[in-house]
Amino acid sequence: MSLENLKKLSSPGEIIKIIFLTVAAGFSVGIFIWEFNHFYLLKDFIFDNFSTRNIQNQILLHAGISIGILSLLIGGIFLVSSVRKIDSETIRKKTTFLLLILLSLFAVPILFEKNLWRAEPLFSFLILIIFTFYNYFIFLNNREELDFLKPMEKVQNFFTDRFCFQIILVLIVFYSIYFSFYSILNHYQFGTAAYDLGINETALFNTSRGDFMYTSYVGGPLWKFHFSPVYFYALFPFYYFFPYTETILIIQSVVIALAALPLYLLSKRILGSNIISLIIAFCFLIYPAQHGANFNNMHDLAFVPLFLFLMFYFLITRKYLGYYIAIILLLSVKEDMPILVAFTACFVFLYNRKVFHLFITLLLSFCWYLLAKKIMALSGAQFGGYTFYYAPFFAQGTSGLLGLFKSILTNPFFVFKNILTVPKCTYFLQIVLPLAFVPFLINFRKNIFLLFYGLAVILLGTAANSAMYTFGYQYIWYIAPGLFVATLFSLSYVRVLSDKNINVRPPLLLEKSQKIFLEKSEGMRAKYFDYKLLVSAILFLSIVISWQYGAIFNQANFRSGKERFHFSEKEKKELAALKELVALIPPGSSVSASESLCPHITTVKEISTFRYFDGKGDYLLLYFPNQENRLKYKELLSQNKYEIFKKESRFQLLKKVE
Repeated sequence: MSLENLKKLSSPGEIIKIIFLTVAAGFSVGIFIWEFNHFYLLKDFIFDNFSTRNIQNQILLHAGISIGILSLLIGGIFLVSSVRKIDSETIRKKTTFLLLILLSLFAVPILFEKNLWRAEPLFSFLILIIFTFYNYFIFLNNREELDFLKPMEKVQNFFTDRFCFQIILVLIVFYSIYFSFYSILNHYQFGTAAYDLGINETALFNTSRGDFMYTSYVGGPLWKFHFSPVYFYALFPFYYFFPYTETILIIQSVVIALAALPLYLLSKRILGSNIISLIIAFCFLIYPAQHGANFNNMHDLAFVPLFLFLMFYFLITRKYLGYYIAIILLLSVKEDMPILVAFTACFVFLYNRKVFHLFITLLLSFCWYLLAKKIMALSGAQFGGYTFYYAPFFAQGTSGLLGLFKSILTNPFFVFKNILTVPKCTYFLQIVLPLAFVPFLINFRKNIFLLFYGLAVILLGTAANSAMYTFGYQYIWYIAPGLFVATLFSLSYVRVLSDKNINVRPPLLLEKSQKIFLEKSEGMRAKYFDYKLLVSAILFLSIVISWQYGAIFNQANFRSGKERFHFSEKEKKELAALKELVALIPPGSSVSASESLCPHITTVKEISTFRYFDGKGDYLLLYFPNQENRLKYKELLSQNKYEIFKKESRFQLLKKVE
């Protein structure tokens, strides 16, 4: 070893630094070992200081042993490096890097402990954010000296186009089968309801019998509830040949899974990497917020990811016929899609500056808005009638969309008060953190156009419809697809910063804006971004959040439907008992049923929920009525309007007294 290297190694400052880091890292490892062995105590230990002298001594013992082992290892490393005359500066940097990583090891058990996340989600999110970005910057500051991401380039050569495409197909098939099975199981456990599975299936069933999209829930065509032509052209052909509730649930799972394919192709075109595109598609499939929505009945919004990803893929590849077809398909999902498409068109315009496509897209959106408004008006519905969800924002004497906009403009403090609540902050972290805040940290001024409508729907939601900001509901599809697209566009910028010698030319849509971004990002801003590290952070955060809230890995904190992943013998008998009662209802009868039973009797043309019972049903099919319905039920029996026809298990079939 040279004299210069010896001086570097024996520098008092460096020695003190290594000793301090060794002790701190040893404590971290010791706490980690104790936490790992006492997982069941973590919640009480952290939140209630459930600690005894024995526990403290155990932690100190683990820490002492860890410090001793680390000291021996580090001492041995430096000794070997001096004997073999290895550059001590490199050894010192690698040792320091390892110790800094070990410093955060004690937080790992907290990230995967289910009770902590259930009791204090915001605290758990804070720990996850600190842990992730601490390690991100540790890797970022050592990326050039240690070059630890270089092996990733060799791995990328293994992930050929064909191999990655095969993996995507396997993931899509797995997701389709897994969620189809458990969605049907959730239905069998009475985890589905009249809204929206029951109302949608009755419209399809009546259409197959010649009564176009009629549903007795609204006393007219389905357009009176929502203008969603997607049900007719995407679901009806399959339902016509297989008229079962299971058919609808399977189609929903398959449609969501298929969205991963255009997302993968879009990512590949934008980022130019097979493995990273595969990671993005994988993160989409394990995205926990849409797992709950997948379980929760059948919703038209489930088609948004597939159509939006197709729209951007055709745009990137300059296949404009496919682009406009995808826009029309997206508009057909729901009556408010013209708003989403209009904001998306503005987002696209900020990249390509093509006025023609902006004009055509806005024109299509406006024409579709007029069409939806006219058809819903003819059906007897009030277009925009669901603004009552935002009633607290209306000033006295105002209503509708215009009243909502006026309140937002004139009283922003009230808006902020309603946005900055604990449930909404928690939900925001649940849907944004899996993507490492990338759409908000990079090029946010453009991304906000793509995300604005989804954020407005979710963050302006009130107690009248808390489902808008609650995990497990379909409203996530207003923003989730946009989050993934915005992440791809943001990563394309960072890709230019991280590797200016990239071989893959960016798509025409991004080429000019990437150059502008590169010119503006030189200097301090550029040093905070690393393309591969950001993708690694996204993968890590997606796995952790999916572990806590998803339906695939852990399932402990998963919320949607009945939230059970097994089918007991008791539940099988209950389902059989219900089928026996349904078989007793004569054809042509009208039925009023508990909401969770409505999807099981959709072959009855005239069906309504007992919650809105108007006294016209020939039969009542009841299952666990709530207190309000229980009083109504007793009143009907006492007035001799209905009599108990038959009881099976926990169900009752009542017949109207002639």
